[in-house]
Amino acid sequence: MSDYRKASLAAELTNARAALRAAGIETELPRTIDEVDARAREVFAYVLREGITNVVRHSGATRCQVMFGPCSLEIVDNGHGADGAGDGHGLHGLRERMSAIDGELMTESAPGKGFRLKASIR
Repeated sequence: MSDYRKASLAAELTNARAALRAAGIETELPRTIDEVDARAREVFAYVLREGITNVVRHSGATRCQVMFGPCSLEIVDNGHGADGAGDGHGLHGLRERMSAIDGELMTESAPGKGFRLKASIR
């Protein structure tokens, strides 16, 4: 398969920083992706892209934090939280991507308490 369609975690981190800044959302982001396991980087790039898109478009957040671990990615915002309507197409697609690599996508939210998105692989 060609590398043309592959996502880059480093590029998505740069894009996330720019998108959050442009939206006026205070950010706490890792400086590098060095600690992220190489086998997780591509799928985490998609998770980061979708997660930040959701923060900017839907959350009403004023603050967003992104944290990397060797086998995890977590995005937390202080927005209004999910409305309980379930996953949209983007989160559903991420769950499928994570499942395909024996990973897991978890969400946590409560009205007025923000949103947490966590992706992890074994």
